[in-house]
Amino acid sequence: MLTLRRADGPWAVLLPAALAVSMAALVVTAWLLGSRAALRGPAGPDFNDMAVGELIAGRCVGQTFVAQAAGLYRVDVWLATYARQNSGPLLLHVRAAPFAADWATVEIDMAGIQDNAYQSFEFQPLALPAGVPAYFCLEAPLASPGNAVTAGGSSSDVYPEGRALSSPGPEVPGLADLKFQLSYRPGAALAASDVLRRLAAEKPGLLGQPALYASLIAAAAVMFGLLGWTVGRLAARQLRDSAPPSSAPPPNA
Repeated sequence: MLTLRRADGPWAVLLPAALAVSMAALVVTAWLLGSRAALRGPAGPDFNDMAVGELIAGRCVGQTFVAQAAGLYRVDVWLATYARQNSGPLLLHVRAAPFAADWATVEIDMAGIQDNAYQSFEFQPLALPAGVPAYFCLEAPLASPGNAVTAGGSSSDVYPEGRALSSPGPEVPGLADLKFQLSYRPGAALAASDVLRRLAAEKPGLLGQPALYASLIAAAAVMFGLLGWTVGRLAARQLRDSAPPSSAPPPNA
């Protein structure tokens, strides 16, 4: 039977090291997963009291907004079908501004749109940092009166970070914002950066430095690692002390 005779034997090193690494990794992993979940969304103005009118060919109705997190990958817009089945493509464009090049383009068939419900437009996560102004718009290049959908909107400014826009042509009278939601998939690194920035936002002096909060999280991981190391050393010592003594063969008579 194997007997651990020395406090610095294999178990006395490997067990504390494993516990230290595990506990430190648990702190960091839990924080990263929680950060990503907190930033996932969806988030946006969930209120409407008006419609923008039929989205026919030549018209693009959209909304300016500010990215709340990195990794924007989905835009949900409240649409209505006028209780009919329409046909033809409906496109969503995500851009920096109304007449800029597309960052993402999504096309769906209007025949599959549900009446008075959110319609999701999903694309690859954008390398768009939090706090960056952006814009999305809807257009239906083949739609015509009687064969078009509409988007829900609000006459109140329920989303101060942006506003609804209609181009080309005049704005929709009384329209302040569309009814939409944004979802993010920032990944671990971008989520961590975003959370550190949020923790430091609008705080004075040293408290406004993201590096301070990164240091505190690292210190917590180190302390938990030391705790794991201590527990491991105690467990290894217990193993050593509780092991039965090795039996030596009797001397020759």
